[in-house]
Amino acid sequence: MIGSEGKGISPLVKKQCDYMVKLPMLGEISSLNASVACAILLYEILNKREPLQ
Repeated sequence: MIGSEGKGISPLVKKQCDYMVKLPMLGEISSLNASVACAILLYEILNKREPLQ
């Protein structure tokens, strides 16, 4: 589940989630498109499982 930065995920949906993660936002970028945020998260998961040589 990818939530929006405004209202986020409803409490009922949040209750069904196993994990909650946040992407730290540094610099002048204040928000990310949901698909971009998902891509960053998936890249990090893959990189932790199989680091690039």
